[in-house]
Amino acid sequence: MKLLQEGRLEEAERAFLEALSESPAHAPSSVQLARVYSRSGRIEEARTTLENALEKRPGGIVLLNELGSLLIEAGKPAEARTIFERAASVDPKSPRARAGLAESIGETGDLEGALAALDEAKALDVRHPALDVYRATVEAQLGRPAEAVEILEKVIASSPDAPGAQRLLGLLAYSLNRDSVALEVLTKVLARDPADSEARVTLGKVFFRRADYENARLAFERVLEDDETNGPARLYLGEIARSELRFEDAVQHYAKVSSADARRGEAEALGKLGRYDEAGKAIQAALALETEPRARARTLYLLGVLRSERGETESALEALAAAKENDPHHTETRYLLGTTLARLDRSGEAREELDAFRSLKLFEERKGKLEIAILERPSEADSYRPLIELYLEFGRGAEALPYLEKALSLAPEDAGLLELSARIREGSLRC
Repeated sequence: MKLLQEGRLEEAERAFLEALSESPAHAPSSVQLARVYSRSGRIEEARTTLENALEKRPGGIVLLNELGSLLIEAGKPAEARTIFERAASVDPKSPRARAGLAESIGETGDLEGALAALDEAKALDVRHPALDVYRATVEAQLGRPAEAVEILEKVIASSPDAPGAQRLLGLLAYSLNRDSVALEVLTKVLARDPADSEARVTLGKVFFRRADYENARLAFERVLEDDETNGPARLYLGEIARSELRFEDAVQHYAKVSSADARRGEAEALGKLGRYDEAGKAIQAALALETEPRARARTLYLLGVLRSERGETESALEALAAAKENDPHHTETRYLLGTTLARLDRSGEAREELDAFRSLKLFEERKGKLEIAILERPSEADSYRPLIELYLEFGRGAEALPYLEKALSLAPEDAGLLELSARIREGSLRC
């Protein structure tokens, strides 16, 4: 065991092979030898070792759990599920078997099935932090991060050292704009594992969102020390450079990332440098990568900006009209359309666009405040109602559906929520 912990894999392999030659049915030696092979990238040998051991001990719960975990790591969740089902039949209350069974189901894409497996474990009174942490993982994947955070906070309150709980909490807290929590938790995670690049990138994002560019830069540069190709770190270093008007540096960072966001940022930096032809090529590259309408709208808006700066007013209007078609709620598009039309003395159209801009700005300001209220009381159905009503007020009821579904899950018989649901359905039918 010590040899394996110290990374002395060749010595560990010899030791465990010798132990198995003396006691071929010794399950712990088989498990440790399989781990040596796995850490060496010899996955098939690890699998064979465990399968051979299971021939001698078909009901070996430790062997079954180890093989199931190996198969999940090898990207074979369907095979892992069969193994964990065997393990659960041997010991129905094995936390590792139950957690592995749920994860193997979830890894096949059946997230609801994974929750059902976790519910089954709970019904059998199988308790372990790993089960709760995986439940939080599934909730997050289902688009319910607030629920996931609630679960993780309870896990950490009772089991502060639960593997993965703090890490996942930090990542989710960032996604919920709970930056103080994310900062505190991710700092602890990185103190334990400085090489956790995802945690460090997320910490950098927290600093970036707080406009603490110095600490953000240090975080992203630390990631690149271990992985020069880390796309998110490079992208954010480009964003920092652009925000600090270091456009040449920004272009160099963006150029090393293969994503639509990088091409869009590169185009904006090139435009600030007056390199319009290169900027145009970057925009076209971004549009070739984008399929989601809102993302395309942002890029088309940028194209409109570049054309406007070059004095190509009519082609700028074409780009802005395309941006508006992809996302009529993009505030910057409506503002630039309005001001451009005003310069052309097309006052009626300009007024319409600027009125739309003011309405969108008002909507965004009110929405931001109501979203904060939800984050403060995520488990109370009433906290969702004002935001749903705001969407309806602005004729955007369909966008409120995720909030309505969450509220109804908390209070399925609430008359007010059911009325809001009917109003949204009525609006959809009219459309």
